[in-house]
Amino acid sequence: MVASATFWDSRAEKYDSEFAFSVEGGSQRNRRLAENLRDARAVLDFGCGNGGISLCIAEYVDEIVGLDVSSKMIHFAEQRKAEAGVDNITFQAIGESEFPIFDTQFDVVLGLSVLHLVPDPQGTLAWFRNILGSEGCLIIETPCLSDMSLARQLTVRAAMLLGAAPSIHSFSYNSLRDLLDQSGFFIEEEFEVSRKDRMLWCVCKSKGLPSG
Repeated sequence: MVASATFWDSRAEKYDSEFAFSVEGGSQRNRRLAENLRDARAVLDFGCGNGGISLCIAEYVDEIVGLDVSSKMIHFAEQRKAEAGVDNITFQAIGESEFPIFDTQFDVVLGLSVLHLVPDPQGTLAWFRNILGSEGCLIIETPCLSDMSLARQLTVRAAMLLGAAPSIHSFSYNSLRDLLDQSGFFIEEEFEVSRKDRMLWCVCKSKGLPSG
């Protein structure tokens, strides 16, 4: 198995040449993303990769911070940002267990296809909750390995052992729901994005800060 930063640095050029994202179109995923960004001013794109999603939503919000463990992905994100002439995005490479401190709170935190990759999912969710405003929302999209077909599970696990995939957490739909609940979030909306990859999309809100 390989660390996420090493893996994504090695795949950054290929990923950048192949990855495309748009919030246009009629998919449920795209409609819900656009709707949840409607009143957002500040957005955190956690695991931003080559910046594709950040660049697509830049016109809808005032400020975006894009974070990724891969410095090479951030390099491509900066290139794309310059080519697009966008000035309301800040891209930053971070350590695999780093939780940066911000002077502002975010209206939306995006964690798309990333929670299964972080070393500490519960700690990451706790950090999300701390940096979200009281009315903010967390949007995650997470593949749940434990709910995939046995053949698919074996393929993914073999790829991890061979270094062809990064180490991932083996969530099920129910264990992901439980983790969100234990981390202080309630799920406002959820739907399955991909049947093959058992990809669960969740729009979450904080249960509220504890009193005292």
